[in-house]
Amino acid sequence: MVQAAGISAVRKTVSCCKCGITMVSNAFNMCVTCLKSEVDITKSLQKHANITPSWTKAKLESRELLTFCLKRLNNLNRVRLVNAEFVGTKPHSKRIKLKLTVQKEVLEGVILEQSYVVIHAVKFVEFVGEVVPAQSHHDKQLVSRGSESHNYKCTYTYSVEISRICREDLICLPPIAAHNLGNLGPFIICTKVTNSIALLDPFTLRHCYLDADQYWRSPFKAFFTSRQLVEYIVLDVTIVSTEVNVCSPKYVLAGAQVARVLGFGKNDTILSTRTHLGHLLNLGC
Repeated sequence: MVQAAGISAVRKTVSCCKCGITMVSNAFNMCVTCLKSEVDITKSLQKHANITPSWTKAKLESRELLTFCLKRLNNLNRVRLVNAEFVGTKPHSKRIKLKLTVQKEVLEGVILEQSYVVIHAVKFVEFVGEVVPAQSHHDKQLVSRGSESHNYKCTYTYSVEISRICREDLICLPPIAAHNLGNLGPFIICTKVTNSIALLDPFTLRHCYLDADQYWRSPFKAFFTSRQLVEYIVLDVTIVSTEVNVCSPKYVLAGAQVARVLGFGKNDTILSTRTHLGHLLNLGC
């Protein structure tokens, strides 16, 4: 019985539905001790999170990395975070584990505290596919299985192949690829690489974009790379067309007469060619 301000009230007592002790009635009809063992305040909280790699500088198991991971949890504001710490994982797992301790008031004056593990998986394969044309394969292998818990432990293996084409590579398109691109080239230049490849015909300024699916249906490699460039001196330039905007950079088609710098003055060989760099070339350069 509770008496306050001249008013008498009787609190209803019941037996705990789990252990049977006499207790003051509550919404669960369960004593505090049993309540702590039965109610899971982490049930609605996020246990897995995918981290798409971004350019954030943080050392392994650092405070910065811990803060970064916690911000990726969407519903952590439903409870009060008491503690957060890293749990050791194998380096090749590409996973970060956190042990979080949280509190929540489940009844008036009754606060439960529980710990749980959150796994952050780094979606590196998806990240690669967003920055370069890539194709991937994966395999899953069963390691162990719990006969009673029905929990399965598996290992995952990922294989990723990326395009061998780089910016400023000279490419000789295979006949099939050239046909699929509207008879572009066959000698073309790669002007940009993201999740697609920007290709330019330096003799006509025709250009196109090749996505990952198109590339891997008929893959090709560079004929020459930018590391194999040879220096020439410009003897004459004749502009052929106006500026053309191709994937942000601007190009101008021009005719040019050039001679190789190595041996210039001793070798009288002069080459005439078409170029996409008419807006950049100057005589004697």
